[in-house]
Amino acid sequence: MMRDWSKEITEFLRQEKVDISLTGQFAIFLRLLADMNTRINLTAGVSPLEMFNRFIRELFVLIPYVRPCQNILDLGSGAGYTGVTLKILFPRKEVVFLDSVGKKLQAVADICRKMELSEVSFIKGRAEELGHDKTCREKFDMVITRAVAPPGIVPELAGPFVVRKGYYAHYTTWHDRLKPDNPGLKKVGLHLDETLFCEQKSRKVVQILTKEKSTPLHYPRRFSAIKRAPLF
Repeated sequence: MMRDWSKEITEFLRQEKVDISLTGQFAIFLRLLADMNTRINLTAGVSPLEMFNRFIRELFVLIPYVRPCQNILDLGSGAGYTGVTLKILFPRKEVVFLDSVGKKLQAVADICRKMELSEVSFIKGRAEELGHDKTCREKFDMVITRAVAPPGIVPELAGPFVVRKGYYAHYTTWHDRLKPDNPGLKKVGLHLDETLFCEQKSRKVVQILTKEKSTPLHYPRRFSAIKRAPLF
């Protein structure tokens, strides 16, 4: 059975012009994730191939934007799909996993250790608080969010982590996408560059934003204030 789904992964990598030898690492990651999921609710209870198709394939559209970056923040890392995938694709990049749930963060750390991934680190905390921490604020060349919070809330949480001239990759749906004239973008120093469909016939998109200027110090606000009056 594993051969069947690993062949599909290999074919996808070939189509994306990615080294097909990485199939083995993706297979290890998915098996470890499935095993960990029996002990802690990390992700939806689906097969390894479904995990790959639902949560990993859509990340390959980011490859051209990740290539020039040195460090990446997986904000709201959850099961680690984003950070581990990019670490497999770019083993020399530094990847930081940030999540407020300690058990999930520890599970992802265990997976990274078993995969012998280097230059990875883990931060437990809330984005609206760590966005004011000088060790995190405006320190990352790329910040990525997927299903972290409602669309009108996430950019305010993510923006402060991005270094000037860095990238923010915002996964959302076509219906909930940010518009270029959204006044909230300027408030946190972001500019919308482009909106890309994750795959053909998909309603899911990733929006690429650049950090044009430093985020004013009063952002991000307290979570209750963000929810009460979203900028986006």
